Amino acid sequence: GHDPEAIAAESARAIASAAAIAARMVTAGAVDDAAFAAARARRLRGAGRSGRATLAHLLQKGVAPEQATAALAGEEVPDEFHACLVACRRRRIGPFAAVEPDADTRRKWLATLARA
Repeated sequence: GHDPEAIAAESARAIASAAAIAARMVTAGAVDDAAFAAARARRLRGAGRSGRATLAHLLQKGVAPEQATAALAGEEVPDEFHACLVACRRRRIGPFAAVEPDADTRRKWLATLARA
């Protein structure tokens, strides 16, 4: 098929065009990593995710570490205790369980919370 040098040149032009478009969108305010990070942190913590898991998620999405940390420190983001209660309620463990657990079940619950 095609000439590898022509393909490489076209790829370089496409990457440069994409970078220019992304820069214009940031300048226009259409892309706001801080707002994205704050909204995602609120949603994940409100769903019962821990601060550590939320931070890892934000970093995986490409949010800068300082922005991710600032998003977690926001006043509107639920704290660890609230996130833990939400996780317990959703999984029906701890104080939200229907029955009194045995020792093995309690260990499983603790492992679940450790992973949350």
